[in-house]
Amino acid sequence: MQCFVTTPAGHEELVHEELTALGIEDVSRTRGGVKFDGTLAQAYEACLWIRTGSRVLVRIASFSADTPDKLYAGAGGVVWSEHFGVEDSFAVSVTGTYGELKDERFSGLKIKDAIVDQFR
Repeated sequence: MQCFVTTPAGHEELVHEELTALGIEDVSRTRGGVKFDGTLAQAYEACLWIRTGSRVLVRIASFSADTPDKLYAGAGGVVWSEHFGVEDSFAVSVTGTYGELKDERFSGLKIKDAIVDQFR
């Protein structure tokens, strides 16, 4: 599973060292954080023991979308019930624009609509 540990700029090397010390392999620095391929257990370990990183993000899906319809279809293609239930609350945060998707708030609403429609 692909993971990304966010960190303030300039701290990527420290996070890299901490992940390596935990025995996590396939670690690489990038702008704003460090990415690694690992198991869910390793992602939990990183959450527990990394001191210089801010968050551990786990990629649950990946798709290309340059139009609202493609974004809706891509988000709707994820089986969200594997990650949370209808009684749970959730938030969507979008950073960046691409193609026809020029407003981050609109993109977030399209993703949220796809998730809610799937539970309906």
